[in-house]
Amino acid sequence: MVQICSTGFKISSIDQIALNNDLLITPYQWARDALYGMINKAYKTLYRDWFSKFKTSQEESVPANKASIIAGIIALPDFKPYNYQTPALPEIDRKTEPEIEIWTGGFQIESFEKAALEAFYEDFEGMIRYFMQNKIFMCRQRMTEDWEKKLIADTSITSIPVKQDDLIALVSQRSDCKLRAARETKSAS
Repeated sequence: MVQICSTGFKISSIDQIALNNDLLITPYQWARDALYGMINKAYKTLYRDWFSKFKTSQEESVPANKASIIAGIIALPDFKPYNYQTPALPEIDRKTEPEIEIWTGGFQIESFEKAALEAFYEDFEGMIRYFMQNKIFMCRQRMTEDWEKKLIADTSITSIPVKQDDLIALVSQRSDCKLRAARETKSAS
């Protein structure tokens, strides 16, 4: 096992509210699942594009395990890393700095999984950070848009905060603001 993303990732308390509004799992679990998705994509792409060449480079048989297949593909003389680029991070207009650590110490993965990530992504740690930042951005945006519509329709509301942080903080204090887990529980009963 190897450790990756050891520098951690922080979110603000408002980010946490927006994520809880959208997710049924913790931000750590979401990031871990995103990482597993990245590993799966890297492995499947390497396998799809290179396994036939790897088989022809062997005399009688090929190993029947992912670790050996990945190592064999990467060792092929004509193999070149994909260097899949990380998109630009979406900018989140926060009033407070992120202070809640999501993945202290990072994640533990198999060494062949890290090799697959390195063969596919130019900066796989940057990519997992991108996925997390983008998820936060989208959750904040979705929560803001949903609540702006609700507040505008409420004739007792005379003004709406302009800043996302202020709006999310305001609506999270309302009795009619139910986060995803509470909404799911209510719809199941």
